[in-house]
Amino acid sequence: MVIDSSGIPGLTYQAYYFGLRYAVRSESGWTCQQLTNSHGSDSLALDSQDHPRIANYTQGHTLEYREWTGTAWTSRSVDGTSDVGAGARLAMDLRDDPHIAYYDITNGDLKYAQRSGSAWSVQTLDSAGNVGEGASIAIGPDDRVHITYYDRTNGDLRYAVSVPVPEPCTFVLLSMGAAAVWFRRLFAR
Repeated sequence: MVIDSSGIPGLTYQAYYFGLRYAVRSESGWTCQQLTNSHGSDSLALDSQDHPRIANYTQGHTLEYREWTGTAWTSRSVDGTSDVGAGARLAMDLRDDPHIAYYDITNGDLKYAQRSGSAWSVQTLDSAGNVGEGASIAIGPDDRVHITYYDRTNGDLRYAVSVPVPEPCTFVLLSMGAAAVWFRRLFAR
């Protein structure tokens, strides 16, 4: 769920027979738009113009990105190399460029996609063991990308932060150590 600058809520949901939908509240009630017939998981964010953006792990096991232009929805495949996109999380930077952290099920890796202008770049951030589940992403006021995720191999919570160097985006990977105890118990259930 997101709340725009006017206080209006919007949300995405998976309708059993209809696939991915976007709903926004108005004075007369909720307005729903069907975006795709396939089921999967999704993550929703707003750009600086309050337009919704969605990262979507599709039923076809790929990562897609959708955005509202103000008049229509557009979509694009971001990564379809294998079974990728599970648990996708989306954040917008100060230039309204999307950043997506997600899990590559086939290889057990944490992956990261970033769009700059109209070009997407995709990279594997961590491939040491089975890592990347439960990813979360945030972008700070300095436009640095912060990602947390689970390291299943070592039962650890990991933290990646971008460092200010020229392209491509470079990350420092850190283990959270003792902070992972609670997270490990959560996943052990």
